[in-house]
Formats: sequence, C-alpha cells, structure tokens
Amino acid sequence: MQAIDLVDDLEIVPSSSLRVMCDDADIEETGNLVWKAANALAASSGLLPRAAITLKKGIPAGMGLGGGSSDAAAILLALNKL
Repeated sequence: MQAIDLVDDLEIVPSSSLRVMCDDADIEETGNLVWKAANALAASSGLLPRAAITLKKGIPAGMGLGGGSSDAAAILLALNKL
C-alpha cells in the first residue's frame, strides 16, 4: 500500500431527480458506479433517487486505483444521510 495525493471530489444536493455530472467527458452519466450505487440504494429503500451529484475526478478513471469504488461508497453514505 502507498498513500497518494490523488482525490475525487463529490458534491451532492437535493434535487427532483437523480443527476450525475462529471468533469471527465469519458465518464457516462448513467453507466458509472456513482449512478449505479445511487439507484441501488433507492431501489432497496423503496424511495425515488432525488439528488444532483457532481463528480470532479482527480483519480484517473480505469487505472485500478479504486476511485470509482470509493466514490460509490461515499455516495451511499451521503445519500443515506440526505
């Protein structure tokens, strides 16, 4: 294990529907792990997903550094509180 200074920033605010916006054009709105995690949480809770999520990538996508997984985990925690 090695500590690195790369981070992704997530912002989440209430919204009328689920939206995921990312500053990396290669990351699709509905195909990424943040979107999938938010929808899975909503489905398991019986609620509609109502959040606008902004993802600013600092961890390179697809490099095996765990950025997508940690973003999904962070979104689950944030949505649970929201």
